[in-house]
Amino acid sequence: MALAINHHHDYVAVFEETTLPPQVPHLVSLIAMADVVAADTVGIGRDKEWHKARGPVAEFLGYTEDEIDDMIEAEIAQQRTAMNVR
Repeated sequence: MALAINHHHDYVAVFEETTLPPQVPHLVSLIAMADVVAADTVGIGRDKEWHKARGPVAEFLGYTEDEIDDMIEAEIAQQRTAMNVR
């Protein structure tokens, strides 16, 4: 977990280098996607960091960027419904 936190903005180290434990890219992907969902759900919006993470996260997880966006949008809609935020 500490390595994921330490490297969560260094997408080359996380997704392209093999010196980190295999759990790190999974955790960084989860952190990046959860951050987007949380920010959009409460109306803050996506920051520019997601634009850097989007491609590497999608590729690592085996999805296209559009598929990742669709998953995130579906989760945001579900969260807003649960919170009664429109």
